[in-house]
Formats: sequence, structure tokens, C-alpha cells
Amino acid sequence: MTIENGNQLDLLRRVGSVVAATCRLMGSRLEPGMTTRELDGIGRAALEKEGCRPAPELMYGFPGATCISINHAVAHGIPDDTPIRAGDMVNIDVSAECDGVFADTGAQFAEETDDGWTLATEPDILTAQYEHTLVVTRRGPIVVTV
Repeated sequence: MTIENGNQLDLLRRVGSVVAATCRLMGSRLEPGMTTRELDGIGRAALEKEGCRPAPELMYGFPGATCISINHAVAHGIPDDTPIRAGDMVNIDVSAECDGVFADTGAQFAEETDDGWTLATEPDILTAQYEHTLVVTRRGPIVVTV
């Protein structure tokens, strides 16, 4: 996407802020036993509350408002009735359209194990993932999803 004026940059910052807040909210609401479909519903409600539409559905007919992947599934997981377990690594990817402008962000969250402190994944699985929407300008990058 090419940003041609300050108004478009303001719109991009707004939708970037919405997807970032939605991703943080979803991460904060993770709990063992919750399904990825339930977590997706939290994301959908947050986007709709801000007047935004889930980009994966809008642009590609994706069967969810957000992409949620668990453990070895790194990205673009389809929300379904899979329960989230203690120790799971959960990747949440939120992208949305607001006022004709799109932003996309994602983060990986570790669901705590039963002791309330230890963060873990399945044995021998190493994973980490973050993504942001940014604007490259002559004066340097502007990250809009923080």
C-alpha cells in the first residue's frame, strides 16, 4: 500500500492501533480449555466495536476473523474447536480494514503451564514470531501497530 498524504497515514495509524490492541486483548484472554474459535470471537468483537472488518474474511474468504495457530502450526491457522492447553504456544495474527486502509500484526503467546509460572511448548519445538505494519519514509520507518 502506498501512503500518499497525511490523512492516509493517520488512517493507517488508527487501524494499526486497532489491530495491535485486538492482538493484545486476545493474548490477555487466553486460558486453557478455550477453543481457537472462542478466541477468534473475542478478536471479531473487538474489531467490530471499532468499526473495522476482518481482512482475511473480506479479502480472501478466510473462515475466521483472525488467524490462530497452535504449537507447530506457525501461521494462518483456521479458528476451530481445538482447545488451547497449558503449555501451548499460540500465534495470533490480526489484520483488518478500516475506512479503506489495512493493517496487519501478530504475536506469539505462551499459555502458562499448571504451575502458573513456567512457559513451555512441546519438546523440541523452537518458535518465535512477531509482525508489524510499517510505513517506510525518507526519514525512517513508522511502525503503526504498537
